[in-house]
Amino acid sequence: MILAAALLLAGCGPRVLVNSDDEPVGWEAVRDGRALIASGDASAALAYWTDLLAAHPDSWEAARGLQDTRRAMLPADEFERTYREAVESRPEDGLAWYLWGRARIDSPNEAAQAFQKAGELAPMRPWPPAGLAFLAWREGDLFRTVETYEAALEEMPRSATLRHLLGNQLMTLRMTVSAQRELEAARQLAPDSPAILGSLGQVYMQVQREEEGRALLEESWAKDPGRSEVAMALAQAYIVQRRVDDAEAMYRKALELGMGRDEELYAAIRAARVVERSRGN
Repeated sequence: MILAAALLLAGCGPRVLVNSDDEPVGWEAVRDGRALIASGDASAALAYWTDLLAAHPDSWEAARGLQDTRRAMLPADEFERTYREAVESRPEDGLAWYLWGRARIDSPNEAAQAFQKAGELAPMRPWPPAGLAFLAWREGDLFRTVETYEAALEEMPRSATLRHLLGNQLMTLRMTVSAQRELEAARQLAPDSPAILGSLGQVYMQVQREEEGRALLEESWAKDPGRSEVAMALAQAYIVQRRVDDAEAMYRKALELGMGRDEELYAAIRAARVVERSRGN
């Protein structure tokens, strides 16, 4: 994998490489749909994703968004029946099998079989192996999680999605150098992706490239102000600079977006606020 990443990067400028992920829907459309889901306006979200999928029937991102909306709206039996019937009527469709795996994600063996079938039918799509990696991660098998991503990247070395997901996993394992390598490769493949920019920004903060990291985090947030992990990372970056108001605002935004509390960071913000007030007196 190190050799593959080196070959991917060697001799190429940041916008020369072509992302192999065949996805007709851009990140802006996905962002807007996810924002509707987060807003709680289920009817608007359902209409949005339905129309987007009708316009782009080959979009796995649109299909994922529609499925997430249906999961929140429909009774469990009706939700599962929708995707079971899709597989039964289109057994040759890799996307249908992938969505069935997602629908049965709480039944790991059945989900794994569906993701494997999806991968056989759609071997150049990143989401089936990502589904298998997720199942391994949820079981606590971190080695198999990384191994699954790496095996998929042997077949799809220019998948920005897989490099991003692998980079995130390596970051959580504190394998920072490897994470940085994967995320830098992902950025070359998808330079405008706010998700990738945010992840790379977090890695740069960890390796003391604070200015670059903060700039990437701010760029990610400007593109997609709905990413809780970016908001929390910016709060951490701002408290280091003693930008207490900014740090507290981003921390609260992260909580609003669903991120769990970070007691250590919150304590640092409170302490910085006390110091600020004492200086004002």
